Amino acid sequence: MSAPQPRWAKYDKSDDLLGTTLRIFRYIGKYRYRIYAGIALSMIASMATLIAPQYHKTMTDLISDGVGGGYMDMKGILGCVAVLAALYSVVAVLRSISAILIPSASEHNGNMMRKDLNRKISRIPLGFLDRLKIGDVMSRFTNDTDSIRRQSADSIANMLVALTMIVGSLAMMLYTEWRLAIVAVIPALCGFFVVMLIVRRSKKYFVRQARDLGKINTLIEETYYGIDVVDAYNGKGKVRGEFVKVNDDLYSSALKARFLSSMMPQIMGFISNIGYVVVCVAGSMMVLDGSIGYGVIVAFIIYVKEFGDPLERLSNSISSLQSIAASAERVFEFLDAPEMEDESRKPDVSEAVRGKVEFRDVRFSYEPGKEVIHGFSLTVEPGQKVAIVGPTGSGKTTIANLLMRFYETDSGDITVDGISLRDIRRPQVHEMFCMVLQDTWLFNGSIRDNLTFGRDYSDDALDAACEAVGICGFV
Repeated sequence: MSAPQPRWAKYDKSDDLLGTTLRIFRYIGKYRYRIYAGIALSMIASMATLIAPQYHKTMTDLISDGVGGGYMDMKGILGCVAVLAALYSVVAVLRSISAILIPSASEHNGNMMRKDLNRKISRIPLGFLDRLKIGDVMSRFTNDTDSIRRQSADSIANMLVALTMIVGSLAMMLYTEWRLAIVAVIPALCGFFVVMLIVRRSKKYFVRQARDLGKINTLIEETYYGIDVVDAYNGKGKVRGEFVKVNDDLYSSALKARFLSSMMPQIMGFISNIGYVVVCVAGSMMVLDGSIGYGVIVAFIIYVKEFGDPLERLSNSISSLQSIAASAERVFEFLDAPEMEDESRKPDVSEAVRGKVEFRDVRFSYEPGKEVIHGFSLTVEPGQKVAIVGPTGSGKTTIANLLMRFYETDSGDITVDGISLRDIRRPQVHEMFCMVLQDTWLFNGSIRDNLTFGRDYSDDALDAACEAVGICGFV
């Protein structure tokens, strides 16, 4: 029976921005309530911000009337000032709290995602990992998760708050003076549609950038891990050429992604400035014919800013979400990979191992239709020493991998003391054998850490093992 799918595998891999964004939001889990709280506080602050221009309008009209009529209503003006000070103080406090809650959810998201990737890698068949390059896997663990950590919750929250501000600003402008509202909104909407066209074109470059980053990590990891081979065979020129090509590809994709995303705030800034001009010209004409007072123009200048800035933030959030979605799809592809069979229900093999190993008509292929082990049979008695000799590619390492259950046979069976390896949990299979690989790997740490990797031995047992294999002289 296959292992149950985790909660984050509820959605299929998304090729659209909205689907991936929803999946990230659900992935955050219970910590999304921090985002809810942060968004709620930001929305309340936005409402207070949208109310404030009405007091600016009243205060401007009082000053204008005082200048024209000779009597300045200082009590009314100071009252407006007090209300505005209170409103902006509330806005500052609420937005400060929101700025703490929402990023904390992003940090948790990155932390949880790295933990899930770490758990997942121990449950993935080696056959799946063999198809990935080490540098690409490292890039998913580091670069992709860091991109999600830094921006995910902030971008989602900014997008929702921006939508609230856009709707609220439009409503308040229509309430204040509907004719001037229509004139002020048209330039901003035109700019937003242009930005959305850019967004649609830029997504492919964010995806390509994430993929190219994985390629350059792979190349660097392979080059430095095999630097002695590179030097011995004078391969520096070839490696340098490959690096230049991959690096140029990364530069090209990153530059195009950044160029297109940087255009969006400039376009929205330009449109906002056009909006100010339109409001001033149209508003002045309406003041001259007596339709409105000067306070309406002041209020609309603020509303145009409150309408244009959220559009800019919305476009920036969508741009950030494209980068996040490109990284998230790579991470979720790894998290959604097929897992090895759940073996928790298999019983423990409690008897001492005698060591009789049998291969019974074993057949195996790494890829369907390309069989590499053809009906292999072998019996090894306890205490017997057997050497399997053959040319490169004949299947010697494959036989050892099958014995350790790194891979499963296509047909046939492998037994130890008459018990099929399929009926034994993998950790117990690994306990039965000692394996010395062709490629050695030293982990960071002391010699003791490497000799006792995965085990807890006493000093006496370790000394005895070192003496038995003859390494005490140089350890």
